[in-house]
Order: sequence, then structure tokens, then C-alpha cells
Amino acid sequence: MKWPERVRGKAGLIFLICLATSTLFWFLQTLNKTHQTTLNLTLDLSSIPQGWVLDKQQKPQIQIRVRGPGFALLGLNITHFWNPSKLQLNSPSLKQGKEGTNVLYWSSEELQEGVGQYLPSSLQLLSLKPKQVEWPVQPLVQMVLPLCPKVWVQDKAWKLSRPLKLSPSS
Repeated sequence: MKWPERVRGKAGLIFLICLATSTLFWFLQTLNKTHQTTLNLTLDLSSIPQGWVLDKQQKPQIQIRVRGPGFALLGLNITHFWNPSKLQLNSPSLKQGKEGTNVLYWSSEELQEGVGQYLPSSLQLLSLKPKQVEWPVQPLVQMVLPLCPKVWVQDKAWKLSRPLKLSPSS
């Protein structure tokens, strides 16, 4: 593609510099204003009550709507894009769910507290969906299974740091 004569040379370069500078100033002016955005956060448990295991492998998600300065929202969105956020929650309540199942439960106050710790101080939480989160759990069942290990190491090039030792649990 051939550029027209009037675009080539010093005048074209000056035009491109002015265009880039005006775009930068527009971007800075826009980011100085207050904006709103919505993020989807995946919940992650920092501790599961002893004697219980998670029923679903799929982690629940919450949707938050936040308001704040454009620079803070831009930083949060960039961080969220490169490293999808997992909201660390602890101390869930254990309660009886629908159809008699056991669930870990977080109320809206507990979720707001967890989101408040996650968000920068310059951002304001506007809304949170769903208002409460339930994560199905089942009691941990322990069983003793009879095992008959068949171990065969054929490659003589391997060097074990110590002899292989198998010991039964009971």
C-alpha cells in the first residue's frame, strides 16, 4: 500500500504524534471519572469443616457490581483477566439444605465481608448476586479396603534412595 504524498514525511509524523497524544489525554480524562463494572468471582474454600467432603467439584460463583475511579477499576479488570479471581472464604455454616442434603452456607453478610477484603479500598460494592451461597457436602466415610499390591520394578538403571517398604495400616 502506498501512502499519499501529503501523509508522508514530517507532516504525517506530526499528525500521528498529535493523534496519539490526544488519544492518551482522552484516555486519562475518561479514567478520572467514576465508573461501574461487573465481575464474576469463583469461590474457593480455605478450610472445610472436619469430617466433611465437597459434593460438587464445580465451585460456586458470585457476581459483584462495583463502582469506583476508572484507574482502580482498570487495574482490577486487568488483574482479573490475567489471573481469574478466587475469593477465599472461611468459616462456613453447616446446615440442612433442600431434600435433606447437607450444605456449607454463607449469608450475604459473610459474602460482603469476604468481597470487602478482596476489593481495593477505593472501590465500593454496589450489589452481590446471589445473596447467599450453598455448597453441597457429604460426610466423610472411611473404609478399610483389602489391597494386594503387585509391584514389579524391571529397570535396573533406577536407584532407590532406600529399600521399598510396604506396611499395612491394621
